[in-house]
Amino acid sequence: MRRLLLALALLLPGLPAAAQEAPWPDRPVRLIVPSGPGGAFDIIGRVIADGLNGPLGNRMVVENRTGAGGVIAAEAAARAAPDGASFLLGILSTQVVIPATQRVGYDPATAFVPVAQTTMAPMVLVVNPNLPVRSVAEFIALTKAQPGRINASYAGRASLPHLLLGLFMRRTGAQPYPVPFSASAQSVQALMSGEVGASFETASIVRPQAAAGTLRALAVTSAARDPNLPEVPTMAEAGIPDFVSGSWTGVFAPNGTPPAIIARLNTLLNELARDPVYRTRLGNIGVQAQTGSAEDLGRWVLAERARWTDLARSMAGAD
Repeated sequence: MRRLLLALALLLPGLPAAAQEAPWPDRPVRLIVPSGPGGAFDIIGRVIADGLNGPLGNRMVVENRTGAGGVIAAEAAARAAPDGASFLLGILSTQVVIPATQRVGYDPATAFVPVAQTTMAPMVLVVNPNLPVRSVAEFIALTKAQPGRINASYAGRASLPHLLLGLFMRRTGAQPYPVPFSASAQSVQALMSGEVGASFETASIVRPQAAAGTLRALAVTSAARDPNLPEVPTMAEAGIPDFVSGSWTGVFAPNGTPPAIIARLNTLLNELARDPVYRTRLGNIGVQAQTGSAEDLGRWVLAERARWTDLARSMAGAD
């Protein structure tokens, strides 16, 4: 009996460790996406899920949660059990802008832990070709010479185009007159018709017009030049340092998710980001694959909060 009790005492401490080493995932994993079917973030989420379905060892299923600019999706992910079965495809609005400007049912700083940044879609400053400018410096000079005379469009209050326009004006002293539109398509149409003179738009949306000469691209907001707009300088090259931004996505887990699961999913996402087929699929929809550690994503989100919080609060209530 004494030997039996000793054997049990030696075995019992090992049981929790064995339980922790159970294979993950042992069931389908859901990626909660802040977009309806067919939306930009839905398409990105499905490309990610398709790419992971083999390496993951189980299915990743996209779950669309629409509404409130992504808040519905983020709240659902924040409430999910931290067991590795649920993740959020987080975006600027869910992780930074909306929690800074509205009361929501989660704190993005404590509700989630970062896993990996997944995509970046650069923005581009474009002007109507009839505007007599061919560089960012010339555009700034023109708006200063004619303050409030050059209209600049954006779609959605405190949206990324609105925030970029506000940041650009603060950083450079440029003085265009901001004009709101309800959708990006309307903003671009107004730009092409000459109703407005300039706008920050997603590069993938305005590439065809820039190539055709119906719009003129002055600078991209990415750290490096857009491969699809190789002749267009970055904002840094145009004389405005530290103006790197874009429409990004990252995978986040409910706080309390085991670190081993975070580490494994980060590894899988980084391996996927280096796959040529995956990169091509993303490139076809105008976004760039991103790599990096979970800590890299955490630092990026902190930088985005520092960049946008005060500006978003000041711009959320006024055009």
